[in-house]
Amino acid sequence: MGLKSIYERIRHLVGIGVRVHWLKTFYLNFRVLPMRQAACFPFVVVGKVHLRKLSGKICFQCPIRFGTVIIGKDVDNMPISYLPTQLFLQGILVIKGACIINQSASIVIWPNARMELGEGTLICSGVVLKAVQSVVIGKYTMISSGSFIMDSNIHCIRDTETGEVLNPTQGIRIGDYCWLSMNTSILGGGELPMCCITTRYAFLNKKYGEVDAGSVFAGMPAKIVRRNKQRIISFRREKEIIEYFFNNPNAKYMQYFKGIEEVKEEELKTFFSI
Repeated sequence: MGLKSIYERIRHLVGIGVRVHWLKTFYLNFRVLPMRQAACFPFVVVGKVHLRKLSGKICFQCPIRFGTVIIGKDVDNMPISYLPTQLFLQGILVIKGACIINQSASIVIWPNARMELGEGTLICSGVVLKAVQSVVIGKYTMISSGSFIMDSNIHCIRDTETGEVLNPTQGIRIGDYCWLSMNTSILGGGELPMCCITTRYAFLNKKYGEVDAGSVFAGMPAKIVRRNKQRIISFRREKEIIEYFFNNPNAKYMQYFKGIEEVKEEELKTFFSI
């Protein structure tokens, strides 16, 4: 290892030491995890965090290592990002790989509820993610700033003619490689298939049956308005594409490969780090 590599390594480690909120990181890990898991510090707090209820259970379905879940990292630089992250964990939280929970996001899991975060899940600023029964997020899905995902209306409504009271709670499932644009709302019963995109202020609260991967949903309630679309997931490739259009401002498109793109963990390793 050369001197430059050694210097960069030391600089990186010093940077981690400065950015991490060690007291809350220590408390969170040893409060919710068995001693052997907590000693690896899979939860790392780097911003303002309010730890409200921590009586739930954490289940890792992935290798446990330092910084598997980064809490409070500001990745979108939105005005709301200065607010603290809130964690309310009374049910089961399943972690399937590296995740980022941006500062000012709220994660709420009620008793007997279950929430799953797939590998590469990115929860941006101001997002409210609330599970009363079941919320499942697929791998490499990005939930943009201000989005609201809750599987229950909480309060019950009675039909005055029939006397019937509908169940206010239904599970939510969001597929792999999805992109929820800013201020998307998904309520109980909402399902988003693999590789789908929502436009700003889209509202989903039902299953859409047979839907092709790559569909774009828009409106209130949401309808399919485009097909065969997918967000560029690799940040390195996206940077290359943006540079191409910057250098070729009159270009209408850039030729890319066809089909659904899957991304390996190595391509996002730098982004999902402290």
